[in-house]
Amino acid sequence: MTLKAMVNPQNGLNQDRLDMWRAVWERYTKPGITQKEIAASLGMSEAKVSRLLDRATKEGMMKITIEVTPPRIPELEAQIRERFELFDAVVVPSLGDDGRSARRSVGITAARYFEWLVKEGSKVSVASGTTLTQMVENLTPRRFRDLKLYPMAVMELGLKANAAQVVEFFPNALVAAMRAKYGGNVHAFNFQIAPVQVRELSEQQKLDILEQNGIKDLFLEAMDADTFLVEIGTFKYIDQRAEAILRYYNTDIDKLKRLSRGQINFQAFDSEHVLREIFKGLNDIIAVPLKHLKRMSKTPGKHVIAVSAGKDNADAVSASLSPPIRCYDILITDAAVATVILGSREI
Repeated sequence: MTLKAMVNPQNGLNQDRLDMWRAVWERYTKPGITQKEIAASLGMSEAKVSRLLDRATKEGMMKITIEVTPPRIPELEAQIRERFELFDAVVVPSLGDDGRSARRSVGITAARYFEWLVKEGSKVSVASGTTLTQMVENLTPRRFRDLKLYPMAVMELGLKANAAQVVEFFPNALVAAMRAKYGGNVHAFNFQIAPVQVRELSEQQKLDILEQNGIKDLFLEAMDADTFLVEIGTFKYIDQRAEAILRYYNTDIDKLKRLSRGQINFQAFDSEHVLREIFKGLNDIIAVPLKHLKRMSKTPGKHVIAVSAGKDNADAVSASLSPPIRCYDILITDAAVATVILGSREI
């Protein structure tokens, strides 16, 4: 936990009283210090220190910002980096058994990592997922003022009309949320297309559809971003939103659960192949392909950050790390997932 204090001198206090408040707060911002220790160092009672801190906050005499970042596990990070030849790996402790705590912990860590890695003026492409949602919720307001934000998948308006609840499941929503966090001159693009009548689309047909909807050039920019944010998930457990999408694209859900081990950006895979031919309906979602992400992850100056949290996603992460599938160079996850992937013999 990091605490930052700032004195507001416009409060009518005499200098001696202001100096006393400053002395208390300077000590309070040191990691691990207690109010009892502050009181002892200043020759005050603990009750007085507590009152000073409380009044300073309530009256706006001083402002405190609390940044909570989960601790990391360097040993597991080093093992993952070395074994899978990644640019970086970040592992945080697993919290709770419901997956929600793990997603929040990984999301907070991913937010801090993203804001450390990315520079002003960068182009960022964003996929979707519950852990990425946690990441966006924990971004620092107005941290950047000059970014371009692109969705990594295109939402078909026919899907929106038939299953309105899936709107937030597509990257457009996360891109808009990031724009709202940062403000300034940050640009966020929204990728939507008119209902598509043809199915089992070729790559050229997808480009033609993007051209017809006036977003082809922007989509190509998204494919050439500096940083890509993806989430490794699974189709083993799906909610109503995911089910609505799969049914819209005529996907055999039972077969998908049986044959796939994971998914990234709406693309299902096992440990050997992206399952494009088996699930042609799912392939009709226009999204940045995993084979393209693989190239980007190996391109100097570009990074693909993958996040995943909770033991339910451990098998998906294991499969995604196999050489035929691996399409990212930075992995941010929790200890439960890290332990499984390091114990796997297939990768």
